[in-house]
Amino acid sequence: MLFLPKNRSTDSKTPGVVLGQGWAGTHYSIEKYGARFAERGLVALAIDYRGWGLSSGFTTLAQPLKNDDDVRFTRTRTDVVVKRTRLVPLKQVEDVRNAISYLQGEPGVDPERIGVWGSSFAGGNSIEVSSNAAAEWFLKYL
Repeated sequence: MLFLPKNRSTDSKTPGVVLGQGWAGTHYSIEKYGARFAERGLVALAIDYRGWGLSSGFTTLAQPLKNDDDVRFTRTRTDVVVKRTRLVPLKQVEDVRNAISYLQGEPGVDPERIGVWGSSFAGGNSIEVSSNAAAEWFLKYL
């Protein structure tokens, strides 16, 4: 869910923040924080990790496909399985990074000033995302 500050203009560059919820939570549990950040002038994006809340899950094939290296393309029909409520921390970190990229493309958002905020277990995800971003920045300007 995206929270916008009052009197926001797409002509200006407003800082943003991505919010992640804790263990087995959804964006509903942190909407109040997103609203509070918006009251303070930030564009806030409260996310659901994949497989939780309103997001899609982890999609896999129900049966393995027969591989034939002599055929470049195969057209077939198969069932898929969508797994939900899987806790995969590295995928959650990826989801936060994807949310940052999304927010960087929003009109009026300053792509250089986006923070991360995490409740409970998501605090660790925030630290991981931040430390990776700091390392990338450091190497870029080294």
